[in-house]
Amino acid sequence: MSCRNYLLALDGSRESLSATNIALSLSEYEHAKLTAISVIDTKSIWALLECGAPGLIGSGPYVNAFEQIKASLRSISEALLSSFETRAQASQTAPECTIVEGDPVHEIFERSSNYNLIITGRRHNLHGHSKNGSYYRSSLTKRLAAVCACPLLIVASEKNIQKARLIVDVATFNAELMAEFCSLAKSAKLLPEIFCVGEDLNVDNLVRGVKKVVDSTVKVLCSDGTDGDEPFAVAVDVSADTVLVIPTAQTLEGRVTSGGMLVHDLFGITSPASILLLPPGFAKSNMRENEKELSASK
Repeated sequence: MSCRNYLLALDGSRESLSATNIALSLSEYEHAKLTAISVIDTKSIWALLECGAPGLIGSGPYVNAFEQIKASLRSISEALLSSFETRAQASQTAPECTIVEGDPVHEIFERSSNYNLIITGRRHNLHGHSKNGSYYRSSLTKRLAAVCACPLLIVASEKNIQKARLIVDVATFNAELMAEFCSLAKSAKLLPEIFCVGEDLNVDNLVRGVKKVVDSTVKVLCSDGTDGDEPFAVAVDVSADTVLVIPTAQTLEGRVTSGGMLVHDLFGITSPASILLLPPGFAKSNMRENEKELSASK
């Protein structure tokens, strides 16, 4: 794709407003084409109505209720996109807007390969229980992060973002990724950091390898877990002023981050931060080649 294409997934949350402002700023800066999408979650409507086989009253009332709820949600989608278009008029972008029906994750996933970046807020939906027994809200983005075919920017807040931290291990070390990350961070006027995670001598070799391919002004950090803390948990322990940039890989257990944590578990330990998740293969990593390159840096 010669022109960069961004997709903004909209809802009515405060986090979605932050994502909107970030999307408009990025699109204007990158001269990218921006599309805003609002998904009418018809799958959840049917789940709410719990209408299976006809019972005492048949399916008619349920179908009528479904259509009424769907019509109300379409009105909300139209209002969201109208507000978005008004906000976009102040920027130099000319975004497209679309409303679709279905399961939000499926609808966005089906379109993800056509875009360079998907942007969304950290909107939460009810699913499961927390450790103390109360309900917690498991986000749409948690499900999307497990399948998205392009980079996914998850915006927690647009305020006071000053730093970008790339987290790498031996498997995701890649000179091209390091250079692209540093260039992106500096163009966005963010201080770049690279955090290396691993075990024992591996992380020392990784730090040396990273320092060979980045500018000396880039801060390089590391953790090997020798202090009893899980290295990846240390790496993602940041405040809201930092954007986490995290490569992922596909395993039999599911999509995992650099450092080996399941993407599904990532959101429980990174609540203050915005996250840029890179899809599997984005870093063009090859573990054996990386290990050879890192061994040469000893």
